[in-house]
Amino acid sequence: MQKPISRQYNKLGRGRHDSNQQLPKRGITVLAVSLFCFCSVAPDESAASPTIAQKPTPEDAAKLSLSEAKDIIQRGYRYWGSDGASDHASTAMEFNPKQIVAIAYNSDGTRIAWPGCTYETYTPYVQSVTTFTTGIHKGSPLYDAKGECSIQGSYWVEVYLPTPEAAYRVATALLRWKMSSLAERQELPALEGQQFAQTASTYRSSNPRPQVGEDLRRFQIAAETAIGEKRFSDAVNAYEDGLKIAPWWPEGHFNAALALGELHYYDEAIAHMTKYLRLAPEASDARAAQDKIYAWQSEQPTLPQGQAAPSKSATESSQSKPF
Repeated sequence: MQKPISRQYNKLGRGRHDSNQQLPKRGITVLAVSLFCFCSVAPDESAASPTIAQKPTPEDAAKLSLSEAKDIIQRGYRYWGSDGASDHASTAMEFNPKQIVAIAYNSDGTRIAWPGCTYETYTPYVQSVTTFTTGIHKGSPLYDAKGECSIQGSYWVEVYLPTPEAAYRVATALLRWKMSSLAERQELPALEGQQFAQTASTYRSSNPRPQVGEDLRRFQIAAETAIGEKRFSDAVNAYEDGLKIAPWWPEGHFNAALALGELHYYDEAIAHMTKYLRLAPEASDARAAQDKIYAWQSEQPTLPQGQAAPSKSATESSQSKPF
């Protein structure tokens, strides 16, 4: 039987972190389910008016699966929306079949939700702005991947990124979701579930179980380093990069779930912890892992519509509002 990797950190009271670091107890009491840019990281407004740099092409968007596009958008959003990158304590996202919703978590424990316009009604493009003026990226170049909404009074999607290439990739991913049908979006969770069910079945029936090789270990070490420095977003990215190579990796799902929970991304945290239990249903900490899922679910009441105005966007519009 495979000897499990020591878990890098564990709020369930089991496992150990090689650097003896533990996730801080942050007293989270709010739900994390949404994803839009409500522009809490303001660009330098003293600069010249921003210009549209590039629009993504349908040909580039068609090269992405809906899952790949979702991953690209999520990573882009985490770049500026977590780990002290914005003027909110954290921001999170939710994809649903009709729209994306953004949630801001403030340091006082309050939250604001901004529902976006429907996928069909926004226009993705890259906008050249200036520099970040707040957070850990202050002074760094800023490029805006925007899904501007054509519906008056609605919020549009924005993700601030450090390079035009990264911004174009997010804008392309937004276009992929715009091009998708409602049926495709509705079917995505079931499709992903079927694919992982096969992975889990194969893993549990393997004897011996797959072992962690060097190709996977490098992501594990990168994630552990990021956790030690409290860069939870980078840790999630490293774990998920490893899981692309080895979706059967139980400890990768376990630790990714905990890091996502720290960032208030409870939907994703629940998804990863559920996969951990599918892979290791007889693990000694299975009971505690399931209880952690219940705790995250308790943070997910019906979200109210946000009424407070978001911070200023890179550009202002009389037709729509930025997230």
